[in-house]
Amino acid sequence: MEESGSSSIGMKRTNLDLNDELGKLVMPGDEFCIPDDSSKVILGPGLRSVIDKPSGELKTIVGCKAGLLRKAKPNTFFLEMKTRSYQSFKKDDVLGIIKQKSKGEHYSIDVACRELRAQLSKNAFEGATKRYRPDLQVGDCIYGKVMDFPKDYPLELTCVQPSGKACGLGSLNGGHIFHVPVHFVRALRTANPKDNLLQKIGKIVPCETAVGANGLVWIKASNAVLTILVSQLLQTLSKANPEEYGTYLNKFNSTVRTVV
Repeated sequence: MEESGSSSIGMKRTNLDLNDELGKLVMPGDEFCIPDDSSKVILGPGLRSVIDKPSGELKTIVGCKAGLLRKAKPNTFFLEMKTRSYQSFKKDDVLGIIKQKSKGEHYSIDVACRELRAQLSKNAFEGATKRYRPDLQVGDCIYGKVMDFPKDYPLELTCVQPSGKACGLGSLNGGHIFHVPVHFVRALRTANPKDNLLQKIGKIVPCETAVGANGLVWIKASNAVLTILVSQLLQTLSKANPEEYGTYLNKFNSTVRTVV
């Protein structure tokens, strides 16, 4: 059976249109047609491009995970997957803890994923030189970006944006770091003010935040008590249904008023 030009081969679907399938379930192996202006399309988690080797041209786009197809502005397509484990992608912003400070040129970073190793160059900071660079210690928290993930080698992180500026990346002082399911990260990082939980929490308790695509969250409020309360709220929300968020936020607001 065919619909809108798409077809099925066994369980695999082919010739799918990215825009037509938005919000629908995509399974591993599903293939999408190449958009007219493929140079402007960015593929996020769950999707990969297949290149025709002889010509070097983009042949098709394939789903490599099961999830709902989503689109982020301006033209980024990705699969929303309910998972606790992190799958690394280039340019991801991640949080990590320095677990080893070697005598060489790299820090060894724990990104809260047993299957992944990560490293950060001691020069990968804004304005860093061999003589002047941050002297980080084991246990320090860093907010970095995935530069590369070579096979059989650690993820390469950087604390500098392509512009050469840190723009929020780097060492995070104080605060509290904790883990949430990876699928909950999207609710914390959405740009829509109506759905952004951190903006709603910030109206109740002003705080600094950093959210990693790897499921680690860093919070720093004006004092330790408020920091822990915000952390506990986010961990509770990560297990709740979106319809329950409002109830939990109202309870949190009442609790904070008794503490402040």
